[in-house]
Amino acid sequence: MSLDKGIAARDKDFYLSSDEVDVKTRQHIMPNVKHFKDKTVVDVGCNTGYWLLQFYINGAAKVIGIEPRKQIVEHFNKFADVNSIPCRMLQGYHPELLNIKENVDCISMMSVDEEIYDFDEYIYKVGCKHPNSVLLLQTVLIDERVNNPFPTEDVHHSAPVKRFKGLIYKFEENNNNHRDGFDPHMPVTDSLGLQHNNGEEASYIHTVYSKDYMSYIIARNGFDILDIKKIDKEITRPMTQSGKSGKLWWISAKNRNMTSKEPLDLFEYKTK
Repeated sequence: MSLDKGIAARDKDFYLSSDEVDVKTRQHIMPNVKHFKDKTVVDVGCNTGYWLLQFYINGAAKVIGIEPRKQIVEHFNKFADVNSIPCRMLQGYHPELLNIKENVDCISMMSVDEEIYDFDEYIYKVGCKHPNSVLLLQTVLIDERVNNPFPTEDVHHSAPVKRFKGLIYKFEENNNNHRDGFDPHMPVTDSLGLQHNNGEEASYIHTVYSKDYMSYIIARNGFDILDIKKIDKEITRPMTQSGKSGKLWWISAKNRNMTSKEPLDLFEYKTK
């Protein structure tokens, strides 16, 4: 929920009555207990820490969350210390995962891939840094048949049944009600873990992948897909943009790397 008191008050009843948490628990947590029971889990972009507790309650030995907002990190860590729970948060963005030196068995990312502009490169580096790990990914994917935008007389190039294989950039302005106006390319500037951009709203560029392209990214960067499944029940009271999309997918994948290694600089080019 938002750190803005007005937004939080407005959303409180809605969040508490939403069935989105139940759906995500059934899809993201329960089928993957075998991958994290008695092991160490890192949840990238852990928000308030609810899913850290779900991993712990369902058998994880240790859970680490990565979250940029200082106030949330401090409050959660205090709660975990008082209750002797083996969960903690690290303040930072997604690259913080690459700085964790201890053994990581399971890596969870719930609808954060769309906010990582270098996701292809990131997955490659994660695979190099944390060998033999299992990736648990919740993501919005497109798996639809679309007409070929370049029809020709050649039937092999104009068939209208090709699956969509690209990606979409969704530019989101006036981002005040989403991530508290967070811009992942700007630093935190106050004790609450918020940003102040001279009165200007933060903007996001979200990346939405096709199922085929996401599968390709995961496989080419050293992971074998164990399972991939689409949401099987409509969320009647969605509380997030991903929940509203109706296009949620869950992927589990096993890292083929058996030992850690320094990543090669394969991504020198940058696309616009």
